[in-house]
Amino acid sequence: MKCIPFLIIILTIPICALPVANINVTIKKQKSHIREEIQRIKKQVLREVQPSPIEYDTLLDINYDGKKDLVIGYEGMTGNGIKHCARTFVYNASSRTFIPIKLISDLVNPSFYTEKKMITSFYLAYGGGSGEQYNWLDGRWRVTKTFHVENHGDTSKWVIEYPLRKVRKIITAPYEGLPPKNILMTKVIN
Repeated sequence: MKCIPFLIIILTIPICALPVANINVTIKKQKSHIREEIQRIKKQVLREVQPSPIEYDTLLDINYDGKKDLVIGYEGMTGNGIKHCARTFVYNASSRTFIPIKLISDLVNPSFYTEKKMITSFYLAYGGGSGEQYNWLDGRWRVTKTFHVENHGDTSKWVIEYPLRKVRKIITAPYEGLPPKNILMTKVIN
């Protein structure tokens, strides 16, 4: 018997909250526009990378302007190493669209370290590979480290370059499917 009055109270709460619901409708409409824009871009990316499937899409602030930007992940189709690719788009509030960032688009095996303002990317096939590190400097993404390597088993020479400092070094380390941690950070799991 006590349940019936309790249900009546719960049913009347949304009526009391009508002004808040109207605000939520406006927010949902704005979010709906963004969802539609994301779907449009995902279809465009899918057409361009077919027959690769879209693996994920996520929103994160990759240009540190306080607005969520778009990352779309897809599977790379050629080669014999791990190859999860990503396209990146920044949100333009005035046009309410996402605009591609050419320098950090179509990255292979990217790892996003937003708290460090860093992105890493690499591709290692059976015979060799390369990778790079990007850092957010002076309001833009810049390549701050690159590497390349040829597979010679345990005696592989990893050539690492820091283009902004014009420094080059060589490290001898075993060749594996992932770059060694002292050469390039990655969140990719083999």
